[in-house]
Amino acid sequence: FSIGMVFGIIAMFGSVILLGKTLLQTLTQMLTEAPKAQNDRMLQVVVSVPSSGLCLRAVPGVNLPVSQLTYFFSAILLSGVIHEVGHGVAAIREQVRFNGFGIFIFIVYPGAFVDLFTTHLQLISPVQQLRIFCAGVWHNFVLGVASFMVLFLLPAILFPFYYTGVGALVTEVTEDSPANGPRGLFVGDLVTSLQDCPVYNVEDWNSCLGDISEKSQVGYCVSAATLQQLSFPARVYRRLDGTVECCSNNSLTDIWFSYSNKLDSHLYACLPARKVIEASKVCRTNMDCHKDFVPSFCVTPSLENQTRLIRVKHPPHIDMLYVGHPMHLQYT
Repeated sequence: FSIGMVFGIIAMFGSVILLGKTLLQTLTQMLTEAPKAQNDRMLQVVVSVPSSGLCLRAVPGVNLPVSQLTYFFSAILLSGVIHEVGHGVAAIREQVRFNGFGIFIFIVYPGAFVDLFTTHLQLISPVQQLRIFCAGVWHNFVLGVASFMVLFLLPAILFPFYYTGVGALVTEVTEDSPANGPRGLFVGDLVTSLQDCPVYNVEDWNSCLGDISEKSQVGYCVSAATLQQLSFPARVYRRLDGTVECCSNNSLTDIWFSYSNKLDSHLYACLPARKVIEASKVCRTNMDCHKDFVPSFCVTPSLENQTRLIRVKHPPHIDMLYVGHPMHLQYT
């Protein structure tokens, strides 16, 4: 408590200097701004912080989200209780009669108080009185240091209960998201890869989608036997951008794929996307598929402009197949 007394005195002078500097900054800002900005200025004095400011004003509902009010008022109540406990413990230590302790709520503001016997408080020495008066802010300082240490050590404390670096966790899916659907992404899913790009965290999710957007569409290795079994004849026509299509526009399962062989470099087939992609590895050319020692082709989806077909792995669920612009998937 003697250390708390010294800390309280130093903190008192430090607070006066900080408040004085903040007051000067506020007055300077008010005097230098145009009179027409009076209303905006008054609001800014309350809720904003100059670039050189040292103090942040937290105003619930203004610059503090309403959803965080529970945490805000819980923190205030805990700080108030610890503050008053400090006064009470110091008073008992200095042989000052302790009448009682209580918690109150003033409108919406939570707080606490201690009731000390005034006569005993006046009979003790000034140093003892300072120990009691400074004990509250000292306890708050110790609480702040302890909270910072717990926050700093939290990953180590909770290490047995979580793991990191294994994927990007889905925390929210908007209603109009292209990833929304019975075979899409759900809250709690862990995305482990996009195409052949491994995903270990959110940064990987963003970088993989950026690479997919910048590079050309990848293909998928399909054996010659499977290709012949799944493909069916269809009428071919060209879109306005020059790409080729043959599958029905109403089809939700089939996609037009292009591939090549030794005799012809422009072959096309309308194939069921999921059956072709799910068990296939990613490729760029037919050479990427020759490692399996089975006659195979690298079939590539024939899509419009920046549209991509992306295989999203989120085990243990079935792979999600996304057709669209990669950036639409990134921000939904």
